[in-house]
Amino acid sequence: MKSLITLAVLLAACTSLLAQKVEYRDGLVSVDKQPVAKIVSTKNPDMMGLVKNFAATNLAGDTLFTAVYSSLIPEDPDDNTVYYFEFRFRGYDTPGFLPVSKLGGEKTLANHIGNFGLVKDQQLDLNAVRALIQKKGKTPPYRLNYTMVTRNRQFPVEIREPGKISQAGTLIGLFADLGTQSGVDTYNFQIPAGTLIATATFSGGNQARVVTVKTYRDNITHTVAASGESVTLIAGVDRNVLILKQIAQWLVTQNYL
Repeated sequence: MKSLITLAVLLAACTSLLAQKVEYRDGLVSVDKQPVAKIVSTKNPDMMGLVKNFAATNLAGDTLFTAVYSSLIPEDPDDNTVYYFEFRFRGYDTPGFLPVSKLGGEKTLANHIGNFGLVKDQQLDLNAVRALIQKKGKTPPYRLNYTMVTRNRQFPVEIREPGKISQAGTLIGLFADLGTQSGVDTYNFQIPAGTLIATATFSGGNQARVVTVKTYRDNITHTVAASGESVTLIAGVDRNVLILKQIAQWLVTQNYL
């Protein structure tokens, strides 16, 4: 029993040590009444002045990190009280995407600084930065950038050779049959340079009425209606050439290919 009481006292002592009081007033961040950093805000010209940019400095004025609004993290529909900012920490190569209150950005930064102990001896503690990013940060959705082939888009899309998509006599894309599983066919689509741009799945072969297409540039899964053409035999190019032509045309029309 005595051991349990001793353990409880130790835990309470440790908790009191960790529970630091963070204050923010007139641009100054204090932890347990000791000034540790300053926060400076400026208007973000890209947001018409509605959102600020921030920088945190040590007491000597040396920049420790910057925080700029980022559109890479979509707003959480269940929490409309925060934006996500891109934080750039001095000496830390990877940016962090962290929440910032819409109503109290400076206070948010102060809490990040104080609650995670980011500043030690007027320098950034990179281990504390890492802990903050792991605890609070989010990873932006993967966005693929690629260049489509220049051609006359007024011409119809053609599939005349196995694995090749053309338009106006120009090779604009490639496709690959990944096989059939449980009656569902899967194909990948690429630009000629080899970058994967989409994956399509469907059942029913050329008579498919619905195709699921995942596009990697925006990481969106689409449900695409197909004509469901009635055929008995397709020879030569691909067993699913009619539905593949429809998918390729959709990718072109939607500016993915």
